[in-house]
Amino acid sequence: LTYDYATVRYNAETGIQSQVNTYSYTGNSEDMAEDLSISRINNNVIITGISQIIIDNTVAHSYISTLSLDWGSEMLSDPIIPNNFSLYQNYPNPFNPSTSIKFDLSSASMVKLAIYDMLGRQVDVLVNQHLDAGAHNISFSAGNLASGIYFYRLETTSFSDVKKMTLVK
Repeated sequence: LTYDYATVRYNAETGIQSQVNTYSYTGNSEDMAEDLSISRINNNVIITGISQIIIDNTVAHSYISTLSLDWGSEMLSDPIIPNNFSLYQNYPNPFNPSTSIKFDLSSASMVKLAIYDMLGRQVDVLVNQHLDAGAHNISFSAGNLASGIYFYRLETTSFSDVKKMTLVK
């Protein structure tokens, strides 16, 4: 059994879950959050904890990690059910520092919407949860990222698409 941790964000007005961020150093490591704080400057959630490095089934020294989650995004949903799964180009593009990403789900699905850098490293997860069918729109704030080209990928059980976006600061 290995441990990972997650933070869950809820809409304060509706109580509906709007974002989940998970942390796992590797698939078979023990990752434990020990402290959490919220930045007064930008409302980022800062988590510190312990992650084990496991190499060839032997546990190496553990280290303290700090993870900063930028929760400058909010998702809105429209209950009108579209005919197809779709991922749309973000708007505006290029953007600074926030943009809107729209996608359609023709049926309820487990959905992951993640942001990747040019090297294919995941830099943020905007959605990682089961969503109802409908049109969805999430705003993404990239205040903690450097200028450059990024990709966003929508994955469901039956659909996957990638789009490119440009952050200009």
